[in-house]
Amino acid sequence: MKKDALKERVYQNYKTLVNIPTKDLTELGGFIKNFRKHMDIRPIQKNIRLLQKPKADWNVHDYSSANKVIQFITNMKKVSNGPSYDGCPSNRDMCLMIWGHDPRRKKK
Repeated sequence: MKKDALKERVYQNYKTLVNIPTKDLTELGGFIKNFRKHMDIRPIQKNIRLLQKPKADWNVHDYSSANKVIQFITNMKKVSNGPSYDGCPSNRDMCLMIWGHDPRRKKK
């Protein structure tokens, strides 16, 4: 596969899997910082950076980061979902959301 085709595939897969808008990721990061301090918000920061950066400006590091996000979401979606409490997402769903994917959102 040619390099440009591979980059396009990574970009499209990333845009398909990451279904939480930047604004919502920013709010989620603030919530986690204040109430779930034990959780790592670096994946949120990574996704905000990628979502705000124009595709034309993506570099090798960005495609590598997007690939890691794709791999995590793809693998975590295979994990069985645990219970949710009082309307809060399950641990699995919260992990997916931190990585930019809300499994409760409908596909476009």
